[in-house]
Parts: sequence; structure tokens; C-alpha cells
Amino acid sequence: MLSNSGVAARLLNTIVAAPGTLKVLLVLVADAFTLFFSSWLALYLRLGPSSEPLVRYWHTCVVITVVGILALAAFGAYKWVARYFSYSDAWVVARAISLAVLVSATVNFILQLSLPRSFIFIQWALAIPLVIGWRFAARTLLRELSPFGYSSKRKNARNVVIYGAGSVGVQVAFSLANTAEMKAVAFVDDNSVLQGRRIGGLQVCSFDDLATLIEDRSVDDVLLAMSAITPVQKKKLLQKLSDFPVRVRVVPSLNELTDRRVNLEDVRDIDVADLLGRNQVSVNESLLSAYITNKVVMVTGAGGSIGSELCRQIIAQQPSAIVLFDLSEFNLYAIERELVALKAGKDDGVRIISILGSVQDRDHLIQVMRSYTVETLYHAAAYKHVPIVEHNMVSGLRNNVFGTLNTAEASLATGVENFVLISTDKAVRPTNVMGASKRLAEMVLQGLADRDSNTKTRFTIVRFGNVLGSSGSVVPLFQEQIEQGGPVTITHPEITRYFMTIPEAASLVLQAGTMGGSGDVFVLNMGEPVRILDLAKQMIRLAGYTHFNGGVRSDDIEIVYTGLRPGEKLFEELLIGDGVASTTHPMIMSASERHLSWEDVELVLSQMDVLLRSGGLEKIRELLIECVADYCPQGDIVDLLQWDASEQGGEQSSKILNFKSSSV
Repeated sequence: MLSNSGVAARLLNTIVAAPGTLKVLLVLVADAFTLFFSSWLALYLRLGPSSEPLVRYWHTCVVITVVGILALAAFGAYKWVARYFSYSDAWVVARAISLAVLVSATVNFILQLSLPRSFIFIQWALAIPLVIGWRFAARTLLRELSPFGYSSKRKNARNVVIYGAGSVGVQVAFSLANTAEMKAVAFVDDNSVLQGRRIGGLQVCSFDDLATLIEDRSVDDVLLAMSAITPVQKKKLLQKLSDFPVRVRVVPSLNELTDRRVNLEDVRDIDVADLLGRNQVSVNESLLSAYITNKVVMVTGAGGSIGSELCRQIIAQQPSAIVLFDLSEFNLYAIERELVALKAGKDDGVRIISILGSVQDRDHLIQVMRSYTVETLYHAAAYKHVPIVEHNMVSGLRNNVFGTLNTAEASLATGVENFVLISTDKAVRPTNVMGASKRLAEMVLQGLADRDSNTKTRFTIVRFGNVLGSSGSVVPLFQEQIEQGGPVTITHPEITRYFMTIPEAASLVLQAGTMGGSGDVFVLNMGEPVRILDLAKQMIRLAGYTHFNGGVRSDDIEIVYTGLRPGEKLFEELLIGDGVASTTHPMIMSASERHLSWEDVELVLSQMDVLLRSGGLEKIRELLIECVADYCPQGDIVDLLQWDASEQGGEQSSKILNFKSSSV
């Protein structure tokens, strides 16, 4: 048999599950009874136990009740949810009843009903605490007897522990009460003051109790609901939680929510930014806006992962116009649509200009820059996927090297004031064509800076490592593989990478672009390198799985090592030499590195152009080895062709691919 508390819980939840109109009717009836009773009790206290005066004034009690109901309705008291009744709502009820009593007193005075004047004050003093009191009592019953919602439909719900018993955690528990998918079984909180208490019928436990909770209550998920936690603290907590066989998800803080109400739709899976624990980048507003506000700004590769984020942050700095330049029609359409939505309703006068074009077309670049009088340019257009560029050498060099040359010379020809190249850590002691092409692009700008030191165009190079969520990033691949049940593929168990979020990188690029002189190289502080194997293991565990190598358990995620891809390095570097200096920003360093003179660069480019037209891949590689410092390609060009041939269906098809790409 069900216990009394169980019967009460089912009865309460039957009420909770009732249609909205019925709930309002129940609340209205309760208010009517409470107001009538308070009026009758006020008469009893004022006139004594004699039945005659009580019978004589019953209609007065009815009038006061009706007026009170109308006042409460006018103040919106029947639009609230009983379980969320708060002290601010109680203040509204008090004002409504005070108004009702004032109206009743006025009617009594006008009609001269001979009611004792003290009756009004007694009735007012009784009605307010009684009406407010029954609401708080109902809220307590709904929370205590029915721990955040009992339902017979929740028998198959996933058991959830909420980590954080503050306001965010409590709101999450309330939200869970209305779902059939998940059921809160306990809170965990690091605050010793809360530990041992019960909130809404749920016990608040310590972290040390978590293992027992997971085993005894068959916990499937942990929801991290802590608003006052730094990224570093979150990283440490996630590392501890990854030791448990549960899925961990994150609830946004109240500051991240527009209406400060937490809904289950807001709960998200752990992303790699949480695992990295990087604190928010400090922003120097004067640096951020220096070459953007009230200027015409152009972004090449505007629809890419880095380019699009640059555009979002640029438009927030109020340029007079932003020119979006991209080869991909779809990417260009997507970023234009997003920026138009961002400035919707703002009369800021920012023009958004979308240009479809290639950085390999110098004449078109000159025409665009001259037509719109571009003053600041961010060059983010590049091919950056290492294996693809490795097997499409001609296309990669045409786009990354000559595309940079064309854009830079167009900037010089049209008087662009500031040119910022988005570079990569793979340009440092490169082992692949992509990295070598980016280092050669850097040297093109450094050579032009030396050649045209008296021109108004200032060339700046900003170099950084991997960004999270960019096209080709390993993190989205891991997430997809985990969702599909594995295996998770890693090239090598010892491979490490630097990581940074896209908004963080874009913000630092905008600030670094205002520093130093023409030809300077700036390096972003990427923090500590991350071992990719450790990252994969943590993502697997926090998704609620365990990892293994070569095992047979079908419910776990296997990790498979595929071997380094052509041109891939185990470790990435950000500096070529030791010549690094600090800047005015703690996250931006200045690098002093040797480079070729413009005469030497011009000679290399001339030879490169001939070789790209002839398709001499071996000679192209030899030229790269000769001109790019510490370029150490892995394998020889024949091996690369054979690998590409197996993917494309024959050696001849791989050669055709490279020759065709040179004409793009």
C-alpha cells in the first residue's frame, strides 16, 4: 500500500497536472473561502460570539470577498504558478487586499452600513496573512511532499544529480519536475553550510558522497549548475567528474540567460572550451576599436570560421562599412545574413557589402578596395586543412602564397592603411605544405614591409594555434564519433596541440593588429599544449562512456590510432627562434624572426610561379625547402602521390587533380 505521503504526493501532482483553467479555479475558490473566513472572524472578534450580528452582516462578508477577488485578479494574482510563489508575489497580494479593504471601507461609509470602524482594520490584518499564508503552505507542500514533481510516467526517467544547490540548481530541479525524461534524485554542493539540508525534498550531499549516490540511486547524469564558478575551477571539477561513469552536462549561469529563467533546453553537453578552462581574454577597448571604428574594413575569407568571427566582432566596433570578401557563395550569404540580423533595429549606419571573389584575382581586389576606399583589411582567406593541401600542393600555394601577395599589393596600390595576416603555428619549422605556404606568405609581407617602408600601408602578422570549432578541427570530429558509438580516431598517442576559442582568437587578432611596425610578427599566448589522447578520453568519459583499446565491450567507446597523416607533426610550435618580447597585452607576444629580403622573396615567387604552371611538384618542394627556414617535409613526393592515388583511384587521377587545381 502507498504511504500517506505517497498518496498526498500523487494527489498534489494530480493537481499540478490539471489544466490551467482548473488550477486557476482552485486558487480562486481557496481565496474566496479565505477572504470570507477572515471577514467572519473579524466580526466574531469585534462583536463577540453572538449569532445575531454575524447573521446580520453575512452579505457584507460576501461583498468584501467579491471585491477582494476582483482586486487580486486585477493585480494578476491568478497568473502565477503556486510552486513559484515568492516574497515579491506576496507583496502584490498585500497591495491587492489593501485596495479591496479600502474600497469596502468607502462603501461602508457611503451606504452607512453601521459596521464598526475597527472591523475594517481587523479584517485587513487577518486577510493579508491568511491569503499569503495558504499560498506559501501550498508551495511548501508541492515542494516537500512531491520532490520537484512525482509522476507515474517517470518510472523510466534517467536519474540525475544536480551539482550546485544554488538558485540555478533549484530552477533546474523545478524544470525537471515537468519532464518525463529525467528525474532529480539529489543535490551535490561544495558549500558545507548546505550539505545535509533538504531542498524541495532532495538531500544536499557532498562531493565525497557522489560515488555512493551514483551506485545506490543508479544515477545516469550529472548536471553542472554552478553560476559562480571560474573557467579554471570548472576545468578542475570536470576532471574530477570524468572519473565517474556518468554523463556530465552544463547549465548556463543566470548571467548567460536572457530572461534569467533556466529551461532544460538551455542545458548543453560539455564542450572542449569547458575542458580547457581558459579564463576570459582581457580586452583593451582602445586597441580593439583603433583601426575599425568609423573606418571601412574588409575581411577576406569572411565566411570561414575565423573570418566570420572577425566580422561579428568588427561590426560591434561600429565601422562605417564592412566589406565581406569570399570565394564561397554559401558562406558569403550565411555571414551577410547573420550580420544583418545582428544590426537589425540599430540605426548605426554600418554598411554591409558582400563581394564574391578570389584572392587570386588581383585586378578584382584592386577594384573592390578602390571602389569602397578600404582602410583596414584582415586577410583570413587560406586553405588550412593539412592533408588536403599536402596532396593539392599547387592549389595550396596559389591560394595561400600568391593570394596573400595579390591582396597585399592591391592594398599598397589602393592606400589601405592596415593589413593584418591571419597566420598559424604550423608556419614554424613546418613539416607540411600548408605550414610552409603560410610561412612563405609571412615572408612576402615582411619583404614588402622592407621594400615599401615609406608607404602608408602597415603589414602585421598574427600567428596562433588551433581554434575550437573551426573547419577541420578535431573536436567536432570527436563529438560526432562519440555520438555514433565510436571508434574515436587519433593519429598518434603522443600528439599535442595548442587550443583557443574562436572568439578569443578573433579578439586578440583585432588587438594585435594595432601594435608594432610594418612587418612585425605577433604570437598569441595559447596557454599549455593539450595532449589529444587525454582530451579524447575526457570527452568520452564526460559523455557517460568509458574508453578502451582493442576491447570487446559493445557499450564502450574504442580509441583507434590511425597513424600520423602526411605532413602532420606531433608537436606544434609558435616561435621560430628565441626572440620574443612582451607587449602591452598579456596575451600577445612580439616575435623577432629572420626573413628574406624582398629581392630574394621576389626571386622565389618568380621561380614558384613558373613551377606551379608546369606542375613540377618535386621542384616545388625543393624550392620550399630552400627558402622556408627549417621546412622538413615527411616522406618524398612519390610517396605522397601514391597515397593520393589510392584515394583518388590511380596515380594519373592525382596528377590531374593537382594540374586542375592550378587553374582555379
